[in-house]
Amino acid sequence: MYKRQNYNTTAWITDYANEAFGQYYTQRWYIYRVDAGSIKLCDYYPPEDNNSIINGNHWYRISTTDENFYPSSAQREAALQNSENHAGYSRSQIANLDKANDGYTYSISYYMLAYKINSSKNGLYAKAYAYEIHATKSWNRKEVVYEDIFDSYTMDLNTFKAGMNARLSELNDNEEGYTYYLGSDPKKYYQTTNAQKISGCETATISVTCHDGAKLGEGSTQYKCSDCGSSVNNHTKQCSMATSVSEGSINTSEIDSKITELKGNIVSVQSEITALEAENAELLKKIQTASVEDAAIYRQSYNENKDRISRLKAEMSSYETELSQYEQAKQEAIDGENAATDDYYRIPAIMQDCKTAYNLSWNGSGAWEGNTFVRTASMPNINGTITFKATISIARKPKYFLWIKIHRAIVQISWTLTTEYSDTQVVEVVNLDPSKSDAEKANEVNSKLSEVAREFPDCTPSVEYAKSSPVEVDDTGDTYHLLWSSDRLEIARQIDTRLTNIYADLVSLEKMMHYKHSIIDMLKSVVPYINDDSGRRLTLIEQCRKRWLRQAASSAHSDTYNGKYDEDESDQE
Repeated sequence: MYKRQNYNTTAWITDYANEAFGQYYTQRWYIYRVDAGSIKLCDYYPPEDNNSIINGNHWYRISTTDENFYPSSAQREAALQNSENHAGYSRSQIANLDKANDGYTYSISYYMLAYKINSSKNGLYAKAYAYEIHATKSWNRKEVVYEDIFDSYTMDLNTFKAGMNARLSELNDNEEGYTYYLGSDPKKYYQTTNAQKISGCETATISVTCHDGAKLGEGSTQYKCSDCGSSVNNHTKQCSMATSVSEGSINTSEIDSKITELKGNIVSVQSEITALEAENAELLKKIQTASVEDAAIYRQSYNENKDRISRLKAEMSSYETELSQYEQAKQEAIDGENAATDDYYRIPAIMQDCKTAYNLSWNGSGAWEGNTFVRTASMPNINGTITFKATISIARKPKYFLWIKIHRAIVQISWTLTTEYSDTQVVEVVNLDPSKSDAEKANEVNSKLSEVAREFPDCTPSVEYAKSSPVEVDDTGDTYHLLWSSDRLEIARQIDTRLTNIYADLVSLEKMMHYKHSIIDMLKSVVPYINDDSGRRLTLIEQCRKRWLRQAASSAHSDTYNGKYDEDESDQE
Protein backbone atom coordinates (compact mmCIF):
# COMPACT_ATOMS: atom_id res chain seq x y z
CA MET A 1 0.00 0.00 0.00
CA TYR A 2 1.34 3.42 -0.95
CA LYS A 3 2.04 5.72 2.00
CA ARG A 4 2.89 9.27 1.09
CA GLN A 5 4.52 10.03 4.45
CA ASN A 6 7.11 7.27 3.84
CA TYR A 7 8.04 8.59 0.38
CA ASN A 8 10.76 11.20 0.01
CA THR A 9 9.67 13.23 -3.00
CA THR A 10 12.67 15.58 -2.85
CA ALA A 11 15.19 12.72 -2.89
CA TRP A 12 13.38 11.09 -5.84
CA ILE A 13 13.43 14.31 -7.86
CA THR A 14 17.13 14.84 -7.06
CA ASP A 15 18.07 11.30 -8.13
CA TYR A 16 15.99 11.63 -11.29
CA ALA A 17 17.70 14.88 -12.23
CA ASN A 18 21.16 13.41 -11.54
CA GLU A 19 20.46 10.37 -13.69
CA ALA A 20 19.35 12.63 -16.49
CA PHE A 21 22.89 14.05 -16.51
CA GLY A 22 24.48 10.60 -16.32
CA GLN A 23 25.16 10.70 -12.56
CA TYR A 24 24.37 7.53 -10.59
CA TYR A 25 25.20 6.41 -7.09
CA THR A 26 26.09 3.43 -4.92
CA GLN A 27 24.71 3.01 -1.42
CA ARG A 28 25.51 0.55 1.34
CA TRP A 29 22.46 -1.10 2.93
CA TYR A 30 22.80 -3.29 5.98
CA ILE A 31 20.81 -5.28 8.54
CA TYR A 32 21.79 -4.87 12.15
CA ARG A 33 20.68 -5.45 15.70
CA VAL A 34 21.23 -3.28 18.75
CA ASP A 35 22.59 -4.67 21.98
CA ALA A 36 21.80 -2.09 24.65
CA GLY A 37 21.49 -2.19 28.41
CA SER A 38 22.85 -0.94 31.70
CA ILE A 39 23.86 -2.23 35.09
CA LYS A 40 24.22 -0.51 38.44
CA LEU A 41 27.77 -0.27 39.71
CA CYS A 42 26.85 1.52 42.89
CA ASP A 43 23.76 2.58 44.84
CA TYR A 44 25.08 4.25 47.95
CA TYR A 45 22.77 5.58 50.65
CA PRO A 46 24.40 7.06 53.77
CA PRO A 47 23.04 5.64 57.09
CA GLU A 48 20.42 7.95 58.55
CA ASP A 49 20.15 6.78 62.14
CA ASN A 50 20.80 9.35 64.87
CA ASN A 51 24.12 7.93 65.99
CA SER A 52 25.51 7.88 62.44
CA ILE A 53 24.36 11.44 61.76
CA ILE A 54 25.70 12.83 65.05
CA ASN A 55 28.87 10.77 65.46
CA GLY A 56 29.42 8.59 62.36
CA ASN A 57 32.09 9.28 59.70
CA HIS A 58 29.58 8.86 56.85
CA TRP A 59 28.36 12.41 57.51
CA TYR A 60 30.22 15.68 57.15
CA ARG A 61 29.30 17.98 60.05
CA ILE A 62 29.63 21.76 60.12
CA SER A 63 29.27 23.70 63.39
CA THR A 64 26.65 26.43 63.10
CA THR A 65 23.77 27.99 65.06
CA ASP A 66 22.24 29.61 61.98
CA GLU A 67 18.98 27.98 60.95
CA ASN A 68 19.39 29.36 57.42
CA PHE A 69 22.97 28.20 57.01
CA TYR A 70 23.86 26.66 53.62
CA PRO A 71 27.29 25.14 52.94
CA SER A 72 29.71 26.79 50.55
CA SER A 73 30.92 25.10 47.39
CA ALA A 74 34.10 24.02 49.16
CA GLN A 75 32.10 22.51 52.03
CA ARG A 76 29.76 20.71 49.63
CA GLU A 77 32.78 19.36 47.77
CA ALA A 78 34.27 18.08 51.04
CA ALA A 79 30.98 16.34 51.93
CA LEU A 80 30.75 14.81 48.45
CA GLN A 81 34.31 13.47 48.58
CA ASN A 82 33.60 11.97 51.99
CA SER A 83 30.56 10.14 50.58
CA GLU A 84 32.56 9.01 47.52
CA ASN A 85 35.12 7.42 49.83
CA HIS A 86 32.37 5.39 51.49
CA ALA A 87 30.59 4.58 48.23
CA GLY A 88 33.70 3.17 46.55
CA TYR A 89 33.13 5.16 43.35
CA SER A 90 34.20 8.73 42.65
CA ARG A 91 33.74 11.16 39.79
CA SER A 92 37.38 10.90 38.75
CA GLN A 93 37.21 7.09 38.79
CA ILE A 94 34.11 7.10 36.58
CA ALA A 95 35.75 9.63 34.24
CA ASN A 96 38.82 7.41 33.86
CA LEU A 97 36.64 4.38 33.13
CA ASP A 98 34.75 6.33 30.49
CA LYS A 99 38.02 7.45 28.84
CA ALA A 100 39.20 3.84 28.55
CA ASN A 101 36.86 3.34 25.55
CA ASP A 102 36.15 -0.27 26.42
CA GLY A 103 32.79 -0.22 24.65
CA TYR A 104 30.82 0.92 27.69
CA THR A 105 29.56 4.28 28.91
CA TYR A 106 30.01 5.16 32.58
CA SER A 107 28.03 7.78 34.48
CA ILE A 108 27.63 8.96 38.06
CA SER A 109 24.91 10.98 39.80
CA TYR A 110 24.54 12.22 43.35
CA TYR A 111 21.97 13.89 45.60
CA MET A 112 22.77 15.86 48.79
CA LEU A 113 21.11 15.04 52.12
CA ALA A 114 21.16 17.37 55.14
CA TYR A 115 20.18 17.11 58.82
CA LYS A 116 20.12 19.57 61.72
CA ILE A 117 21.85 18.51 64.95
CA ASN A 118 20.24 19.98 68.08
CA SER A 119 20.90 19.74 71.81
CA SER A 120 18.14 19.74 74.37
CA LYS A 121 19.51 22.79 76.15
CA ASN A 122 21.26 24.90 73.51
CA GLY A 123 19.25 24.04 70.41
CA LEU A 124 20.95 23.95 66.98
CA TYR A 125 24.72 23.62 67.14
CA ALA A 126 25.63 21.80 63.85
CA LYS A 127 24.39 20.56 60.48
CA ALA A 128 25.34 17.24 58.87
CA TYR A 129 25.67 16.60 55.12
CA ALA A 130 26.08 13.48 52.98
CA TYR A 131 25.33 12.36 49.43
CA GLU A 132 23.47 9.57 47.74
CA ILE A 133 25.70 8.26 44.96
CA HIS A 134 24.64 6.17 41.97
CA ALA A 135 27.08 4.87 39.34
CA THR A 136 25.92 3.20 36.12
CA LYS A 137 27.60 1.16 33.38
CA SER A 138 25.68 1.16 30.08
CA TRP A 139 26.26 0.07 26.50
CA ASN A 140 24.68 0.51 23.08
CA ARG A 141 26.32 -1.65 20.40
CA LYS A 142 25.33 -2.08 16.76
CA GLU A 143 26.08 -5.49 15.23
CA VAL A 144 25.83 -5.73 11.42
CA VAL A 145 24.84 -9.22 10.28
CA TYR A 146 24.31 -8.60 6.55
CA GLU A 147 25.14 -5.89 4.03
CA ASP A 148 24.85 -5.27 0.29
CA ILE A 149 25.66 -2.50 -2.16
CA PHE A 150 22.90 -0.91 -4.24
CA ASP A 151 23.84 0.55 -7.63
CA SER A 152 21.32 2.90 -9.22
CA TYR A 153 22.75 2.27 -12.70
CA THR A 154 22.06 -1.47 -12.81
CA MET A 155 19.48 -1.99 -10.05
CA ASP A 156 15.95 -0.95 -9.15
CA LEU A 157 15.68 0.45 -5.64
CA ASN A 158 12.25 -0.99 -4.87
CA THR A 159 13.31 -4.47 -5.98
CA PHE A 160 16.55 -4.18 -3.98
CA LYS A 161 14.73 -3.05 -0.82
CA ALA A 162 12.18 -5.83 -1.22
CA GLY A 163 15.02 -8.37 -1.15
CA MET A 164 16.56 -6.71 1.92
CA ASN A 165 13.19 -6.66 3.72
CA ALA A 166 12.67 -10.35 2.93
CA ARG A 167 16.03 -11.17 4.51
CA LEU A 168 15.15 -8.90 7.43
CA SER A 169 11.95 -10.86 8.06
CA GLU A 170 13.91 -14.11 8.06
CA LEU A 171 16.38 -12.78 10.62
CA ASN A 172 13.63 -11.44 12.89
CA ASP A 173 12.09 -14.90 13.02
CA ASN A 174 14.56 -16.18 15.62
CA GLU A 175 14.31 -18.02 18.90
CA GLU A 176 16.68 -15.70 20.77
CA GLY A 177 14.21 -12.82 20.66
CA TYR A 178 16.57 -10.48 18.81
CA THR A 179 15.14 -7.59 16.81
CA TYR A 180 16.89 -6.63 13.59
CA TYR A 181 16.67 -3.35 11.70
CA LEU A 182 17.40 -2.08 8.19
CA GLY A 183 19.81 0.82 7.74
CA SER A 184 21.78 2.55 5.00
CA ASP A 185 24.81 4.80 4.48
CA PRO A 186 24.91 8.09 2.56
CA LYS A 187 24.87 7.87 -1.23
CA LYS A 188 28.15 7.98 -3.17
CA TYR A 189 27.71 9.42 -6.66
CA TYR A 190 29.72 8.67 -9.80
CA GLN A 191 29.58 10.01 -13.36
CA THR A 192 28.86 7.73 -16.33
CA THR A 193 29.70 8.36 -19.99
CA ASN A 194 27.61 8.58 -23.18
CA ALA A 195 28.01 8.07 -26.90
CA GLN A 196 29.06 11.67 -27.50
CA LYS A 197 31.87 11.57 -24.91
CA ILE A 198 33.24 8.25 -26.05
CA SER A 199 33.19 8.98 -29.77
CA GLY A 200 36.57 8.28 -31.35
CA CYS A 201 38.06 6.73 -28.20
CA GLU A 202 40.28 3.67 -28.28
CA THR A 203 40.59 3.00 -24.51
CA ALA A 204 38.85 3.98 -21.30
CA THR A 205 40.97 3.93 -18.13
CA ILE A 206 38.97 3.54 -14.92
CA SER A 207 40.67 4.64 -11.69
CA VAL A 208 39.52 5.02 -8.11
CA THR A 209 40.57 7.67 -5.60
CA CYS A 210 40.44 6.46 -2.02
CA HIS A 211 40.75 8.68 1.00
CA ASP A 212 42.25 7.23 4.12
CA GLY A 213 43.90 8.24 7.33
CA ALA A 214 45.91 6.86 10.17
CA LYS A 215 46.70 7.77 13.74
CA LEU A 216 50.44 8.14 14.17
CA GLY A 217 50.41 8.78 17.88
CA GLU A 218 48.35 9.93 20.82
CA GLY A 219 48.79 10.58 24.49
CA SER A 220 47.90 12.76 27.44
CA THR A 221 49.69 14.50 30.26
CA GLN A 222 48.77 16.68 33.21
CA TYR A 223 50.30 19.56 35.08
CA LYS A 224 49.36 21.74 38.06
CA CYS A 225 48.66 25.45 37.72
CA SER A 226 48.23 27.90 40.57
CA ASP A 227 46.40 30.53 38.49
CA CYS A 228 44.04 28.30 36.49
CA GLY A 229 40.37 28.30 37.42
CA SER A 230 37.58 25.77 37.17
CA SER A 231 37.29 26.13 33.39
CA VAL A 232 39.62 26.72 30.46
CA ASN A 233 40.34 30.38 29.77
CA ASN A 234 43.00 32.46 28.02
CA HIS A 235 45.43 31.96 30.88
CA THR A 236 45.06 28.20 30.61
CA LYS A 237 45.94 28.39 26.91
CA GLN A 238 48.95 30.57 27.64
CA CYS A 239 50.35 28.38 30.39
CA SER A 240 49.84 25.23 28.28
CA MET A 241 52.17 26.82 25.67
CA ALA A 242 54.85 27.71 28.21
CA THR A 243 58.40 26.58 27.42
CA SER A 244 59.80 27.31 30.87
CA VAL A 245 57.87 26.72 34.08
CA SER A 246 58.49 27.84 37.63
CA GLU A 247 55.46 26.44 39.46
CA GLY A 248 55.64 26.07 43.22
CA SER A 249 53.65 23.94 45.61
CA ILE A 250 50.47 24.81 47.46
CA ASN A 251 50.87 27.24 50.35
CA THR A 252 49.47 25.89 53.63
CA SER A 253 50.71 28.71 55.87
CA GLU A 254 47.18 30.06 56.42
CA ILE A 255 45.93 26.62 57.40
CA ASP A 256 48.91 26.10 59.70
CA SER A 257 48.29 29.39 61.50
CA LYS A 258 44.61 28.59 61.90
CA ILE A 259 45.45 25.12 63.29
CA THR A 260 47.82 26.70 65.80
CA GLU A 261 45.14 29.20 66.83
CA LEU A 262 42.50 26.49 67.29
CA LYS A 263 44.84 24.31 69.32
CA GLY A 264 45.56 27.30 71.57
CA ASN A 265 41.84 27.97 72.01
CA ILE A 266 41.23 24.32 72.93
CA VAL A 267 44.01 24.37 75.52
CA SER A 268 42.67 27.63 76.99
CA VAL A 269 39.08 26.36 77.17
CA GLN A 270 40.20 23.05 78.63
CA SER A 271 42.18 24.89 81.33
CA GLU A 272 39.13 26.96 82.22
CA ILE A 273 36.95 23.85 82.36
CA THR A 274 39.47 22.14 84.64
CA ALA A 275 39.54 25.15 86.96
CA LEU A 276 35.72 25.36 87.13
CA GLU A 277 35.44 21.62 87.80
CA ALA A 278 37.97 21.95 90.65
CA GLU A 279 36.03 24.92 92.05
CA ASN A 280 32.77 22.93 91.91
CA ALA A 281 34.44 20.08 93.78
CA GLU A 282 35.34 22.51 96.57
CA LEU A 283 31.84 23.97 96.55
CA LEU A 284 30.34 20.52 97.04
CA LYS A 285 32.48 20.02 100.12
CA LYS A 286 31.41 23.40 101.52
CA ILE A 287 27.72 22.69 100.86
CA GLN A 288 27.91 19.58 103.00
CA THR A 289 29.17 21.46 106.07
CA ALA A 290 27.68 24.91 105.57
CA SER A 291 24.53 26.41 106.99
CA VAL A 292 21.35 26.60 105.03
CA GLU A 293 21.95 30.22 103.99
CA ASP A 294 25.60 29.59 102.99
CA ALA A 295 24.69 26.34 101.28
CA ALA A 296 22.19 28.21 99.07
CA ILE A 297 24.91 30.68 98.05
CA TYR A 298 27.39 27.84 97.35
CA ARG A 299 24.76 25.93 95.36
CA GLN A 300 24.05 28.98 93.20
CA SER A 301 27.75 29.34 92.42
CA TYR A 302 27.96 25.63 91.71
CA ASN A 303 25.08 25.81 89.20
CA GLU A 304 26.57 28.88 87.50
CA ASN A 305 29.89 27.08 87.14
CA LYS A 306 28.14 24.00 85.80
CA ASP A 307 26.33 26.07 83.16
CA ARG A 308 29.60 27.74 82.30
CA ILE A 309 31.30 24.34 81.95
CA SER A 310 28.53 23.15 79.57
CA ARG A 311 28.97 26.23 77.38
CA LEU A 312 32.73 25.82 77.43
CA LYS A 313 32.48 22.15 76.47
CA ALA A 314 30.22 23.06 73.54
CA GLU A 315 32.69 25.76 72.55
CA MET A 316 35.58 23.30 72.81
CA SER A 317 33.66 20.76 70.76
CA SER A 318 33.18 23.42 68.10
CA TYR A 319 36.92 24.18 68.19
CA GLU A 320 37.75 20.49 67.94
CA THR A 321 35.39 20.03 64.98
CA GLU A 322 36.89 23.06 63.23
CA LEU A 323 40.40 21.83 64.02
CA SER A 324 39.59 18.44 62.55
CA GLN A 325 38.32 20.11 59.39
CA TYR A 326 41.48 22.24 59.04
CA GLU A 327 43.72 19.24 59.65
CA GLN A 328 41.76 17.25 57.09
CA ALA A 329 42.05 20.13 54.62
CA LYS A 330 45.82 20.31 55.21
CA GLN A 331 46.22 16.59 54.68
CA GLU A 332 44.09 16.78 51.57
CA ALA A 333 46.29 19.60 50.27
CA ILE A 334 49.40 17.49 50.91
CA ASP A 335 47.85 14.44 49.24
CA GLY A 336 46.77 16.56 46.32
CA GLU A 337 50.29 17.78 45.75
CA ASN A 338 51.47 14.18 45.72
CA ALA A 339 49.30 13.48 42.66
CA ALA A 340 51.64 12.55 39.82
CA THR A 341 51.81 15.22 37.11
CA ASP A 342 54.47 16.39 34.71
CA ASP A 343 54.51 20.15 35.17
CA TYR A 344 57.18 20.74 32.54
CA TYR A 345 55.84 18.62 29.68
CA ARG A 346 53.46 20.90 27.85
CA ILE A 347 52.37 21.48 24.23
CA PRO A 348 55.69 22.84 22.84
CA ALA A 349 57.61 19.90 24.34
CA ILE A 350 55.07 17.45 22.92
CA MET A 351 55.34 19.00 19.44
CA GLN A 352 59.13 18.85 19.58
CA ASP A 353 59.03 15.15 20.46
CA CYS A 354 56.62 14.50 17.56
CA LYS A 355 58.85 16.42 15.17
CA THR A 356 61.91 14.43 16.20
CA ALA A 357 60.18 11.06 16.19
CA TYR A 358 58.46 11.42 12.80
CA ASN A 359 60.84 13.85 11.05
CA LEU A 360 58.09 16.44 10.61
CA SER A 361 58.26 19.79 8.85
CA TRP A 362 55.73 22.19 10.37
CA ASN A 363 53.44 24.22 8.15
CA GLY A 364 53.01 27.51 9.97
CA SER A 365 52.88 28.17 13.69
CA GLY A 366 49.43 26.65 14.37
CA ALA A 367 46.32 28.22 15.90
CA TRP A 368 43.70 27.64 18.58
CA GLU A 369 40.31 26.29 17.60
CA GLY A 370 38.31 26.61 20.78
CA ASN A 371 40.22 24.68 23.43
CA THR A 372 42.20 22.71 20.83
CA PHE A 373 45.55 23.77 19.41
CA VAL A 374 45.89 22.65 15.77
CA ARG A 375 49.07 22.56 13.70
CA THR A 376 49.75 20.86 10.38
CA ALA A 377 52.97 19.37 9.09
CA SER A 378 54.41 17.35 6.24
CA MET A 379 56.33 14.13 6.49
CA PRO A 380 58.66 12.24 4.12
CA ASN A 381 57.19 9.23 2.29
CA ILE A 382 53.61 10.27 3.09
CA ASN A 383 51.62 12.11 0.44
CA GLY A 384 49.19 13.84 2.72
CA THR A 385 48.73 16.27 5.58
CA ILE A 386 49.89 15.52 9.11
CA THR A 387 47.69 17.15 11.75
CA PHE A 388 48.68 17.70 15.37
CA LYS A 389 45.87 18.44 17.82
CA ALA A 390 46.20 19.15 21.52
CA THR A 391 43.05 19.66 23.58
CA ILE A 392 43.27 21.18 27.05
CA SER A 393 40.76 20.64 29.83
CA ILE A 394 40.55 20.99 33.60
CA ALA A 395 41.08 17.52 35.04
CA ARG A 396 40.70 18.78 38.61
CA LYS A 397 39.27 22.10 39.66
CA PRO A 398 41.04 24.21 42.28
CA LYS A 399 39.68 23.49 45.73
CA TYR A 400 39.18 25.94 48.56
CA PHE A 401 38.54 25.43 52.25
CA LEU A 402 37.06 28.51 53.88
CA TRP A 403 38.50 30.66 51.08
CA ILE A 404 41.93 29.08 51.47
CA LYS A 405 43.22 27.25 48.38
CA ILE A 406 44.18 23.69 49.23
CA HIS A 407 44.33 22.30 45.69
CA ARG A 408 45.85 23.79 42.57
CA ALA A 409 43.98 23.13 39.35
CA ILE A 410 45.23 20.21 37.26
CA VAL A 411 45.24 20.89 33.51
CA GLN A 412 45.11 17.92 31.17
CA ILE A 413 46.58 17.95 27.65
CA SER A 414 45.22 15.26 25.32
CA TRP A 415 47.03 15.17 21.96
CA THR A 416 46.83 13.22 18.72
CA LEU A 417 48.97 13.08 15.58
CA THR A 418 47.02 11.94 12.54
CA THR A 419 47.51 11.82 8.79
CA GLU A 420 44.97 12.08 6.00
CA TYR A 421 45.90 11.19 2.47
CA SER A 422 44.35 10.16 -0.83
CA ASP A 423 45.54 7.45 -3.17
CA THR A 424 44.55 7.04 -6.82
CA GLN A 425 45.07 3.75 -8.62
CA VAL A 426 44.06 2.35 -11.99
CA VAL A 427 41.79 -0.66 -11.60
CA GLU A 428 40.62 -1.30 -15.15
CA VAL A 429 41.59 -0.46 -18.74
CA VAL A 430 38.80 -1.06 -21.26
CA ASN A 431 39.95 -1.53 -24.87
CA LEU A 432 37.14 -0.40 -27.12
CA ASP A 433 36.31 -2.32 -30.27
CA PRO A 434 36.33 0.14 -33.20
CA SER A 435 33.73 -1.97 -34.96
CA LYS A 436 31.15 -1.24 -32.25
CA SER A 437 28.94 1.81 -32.25
CA ASP A 438 29.51 4.67 -29.79
CA ALA A 439 26.38 3.69 -27.86
CA GLU A 440 27.65 0.12 -27.45
CA LYS A 441 31.06 1.42 -26.31
CA ALA A 442 29.37 3.70 -23.77
CA ASN A 443 27.31 0.82 -22.35
CA GLU A 444 30.43 -1.33 -22.06
CA VAL A 445 32.34 1.37 -20.17
CA ASN A 446 29.37 2.19 -17.92
CA SER A 447 28.89 -1.47 -17.01
CA LYS A 448 32.53 -1.79 -16.04
CA LEU A 449 32.32 1.52 -14.13
CA SER A 450 29.30 0.20 -12.23
CA GLU A 451 31.23 -2.94 -11.22
CA VAL A 452 34.15 -0.84 -9.98
CA ALA A 453 31.82 1.45 -8.00
CA ARG A 454 30.30 -1.58 -6.22
CA GLU A 455 33.71 -3.14 -5.62
CA PHE A 456 35.11 0.05 -4.08
CA PRO A 457 32.10 1.59 -2.32
CA ASP A 458 34.23 3.93 -0.18
CA CYS A 459 36.19 5.37 -3.12
CA THR A 460 35.39 7.75 -5.97
CA PRO A 461 35.67 6.24 -9.47
CA SER A 462 36.66 8.27 -12.52
CA VAL A 463 37.27 7.57 -16.23
CA GLU A 464 39.91 8.90 -18.60
CA TYR A 465 39.52 8.45 -22.36
CA ALA A 466 42.27 7.99 -24.97
CA LYS A 467 41.24 9.00 -28.47
CA SER A 468 42.95 7.73 -31.66
CA SER A 469 44.59 10.20 -34.04
CA PRO A 470 42.59 10.75 -37.26
CA VAL A 471 43.97 9.14 -40.43
CA GLU A 472 45.84 11.66 -42.54
CA VAL A 473 44.45 12.10 -46.04
CA ASP A 474 46.84 13.01 -48.85
CA ASP A 475 44.95 15.16 -51.35
CA THR A 476 48.00 16.14 -53.50
CA GLY A 477 48.12 15.32 -57.16
CA ASP A 478 51.25 13.13 -57.01
CA THR A 479 49.74 10.53 -54.74
CA TYR A 480 50.89 7.05 -55.45
CA HIS A 481 48.35 4.46 -56.50
CA LEU A 482 49.67 0.99 -55.69
CA LEU A 483 47.13 -0.58 -58.01
CA TRP A 484 49.01 0.96 -60.96
CA SER A 485 52.08 -0.97 -62.11
CA SER A 486 53.95 2.17 -63.15
CA ASP A 487 53.69 3.63 -59.62
CA ARG A 488 54.79 0.35 -58.01
CA LEU A 489 57.85 0.25 -60.35
CA GLU A 490 58.82 3.83 -59.46
CA ILE A 491 58.60 3.11 -55.74
CA ALA A 492 60.75 0.00 -56.14
CA ARG A 493 63.47 1.99 -57.98
CA GLN A 494 63.54 4.59 -55.21
CA ILE A 495 63.95 1.91 -52.57
CA ASP A 496 66.77 0.22 -54.55
CA THR A 497 68.65 3.51 -54.85
CA ARG A 498 68.38 4.15 -51.08
CA LEU A 499 69.61 0.64 -50.28
CA THR A 500 72.64 1.10 -52.59
CA ASN A 501 73.63 4.32 -50.87
CA ILE A 502 73.31 2.70 -47.44
CA TYR A 503 75.53 -0.23 -48.57
CA ALA A 504 78.24 2.15 -49.84
CA ASP A 505 78.28 3.99 -46.51
CA LEU A 506 78.67 0.71 -44.62
CA VAL A 507 81.68 -0.35 -46.78
CA SER A 508 83.45 2.96 -46.19
CA LEU A 509 82.84 2.71 -42.47
CA GLU A 510 84.23 -0.82 -42.35
CA LYS A 511 87.44 0.30 -44.05
CA MET A 512 87.93 3.11 -41.57
CA MET A 513 87.46 0.68 -38.70
CA HIS A 514 90.45 -1.36 -39.91
CA TYR A 515 92.75 1.66 -39.79
CA LYS A 516 93.95 1.75 -36.19
CA HIS A 517 96.71 4.38 -36.15
CA SER A 518 95.99 8.00 -35.55
CA ILE A 519 98.29 10.86 -36.62
CA ILE A 520 99.72 11.12 -33.11
CA ASP A 521 100.46 7.38 -33.09
CA MET A 522 102.35 7.73 -36.37
CA LEU A 523 104.48 10.59 -35.00
CA LYS A 524 105.28 8.66 -31.85
CA SER A 525 106.49 5.69 -33.93
CA VAL A 526 109.15 7.70 -35.85
CA VAL A 527 110.27 10.15 -33.16
CA PRO A 528 112.75 8.75 -30.58
CA TYR A 529 111.49 8.39 -27.06
CA ILE A 530 112.37 11.21 -24.68
CA ASN A 531 113.03 9.97 -21.19
CA ASP A 532 112.14 12.92 -18.95
CA ASP A 533 112.80 10.79 -15.84
CA SER A 534 116.46 10.19 -16.72
CA GLY A 535 118.77 10.84 -13.80
CA ARG A 536 115.86 11.27 -11.35
CA ARG A 537 115.62 8.90 -8.43
CA LEU A 538 112.25 7.21 -8.60
CA THR A 539 110.13 6.49 -5.62
CA LEU A 540 109.33 2.96 -4.62
CA ILE A 541 105.83 3.28 -6.05
CA GLU A 542 107.18 4.64 -9.37
CA GLN A 543 109.70 1.81 -9.55
CA CYS A 544 107.00 -0.73 -9.06
CA ARG A 545 104.87 0.89 -11.72
CA LYS A 546 107.73 0.99 -14.26
CA ARG A 547 108.65 -2.64 -13.57
CA TRP A 548 105.04 -3.61 -14.15
CA LEU A 549 104.90 -1.61 -17.40
CA ARG A 550 108.15 -3.14 -18.65
CA GLN A 551 106.95 -6.64 -18.03
CA ALA A 552 103.66 -5.88 -19.72
CA ALA A 553 105.34 -4.23 -22.75
CA SER A 554 107.85 -7.04 -23.30
CA SER A 555 105.15 -9.66 -23.18
CA ALA A 556 102.72 -7.82 -25.45
CA HIS A 557 105.30 -6.28 -27.85
CA SER A 558 103.35 -3.10 -28.11
CA ASP A 559 103.87 -1.09 -31.29
CA THR A 560 104.16 2.05 -29.13
CA TYR A 561 106.86 0.53 -26.93
CA ASN A 562 109.97 2.17 -28.46
CA GLY A 563 112.20 0.96 -25.66
CA LYS A 564 111.07 3.59 -23.21
CA TYR A 565 111.05 1.05 -20.36
CA ASP A 566 114.44 -0.62 -21.29
CA GLU A 567 116.58 1.12 -18.70
CA ASP A 568 117.94 -1.16 -16.06
CA GLU A 569 116.87 -0.93 -12.45
CA SER A 570 120.54 -0.64 -11.58
CA ASP A 571 120.48 2.85 -13.04
CA GLN A 572 118.28 3.84 -10.17
CA GLU A 573 120.57 2.41 -7.51
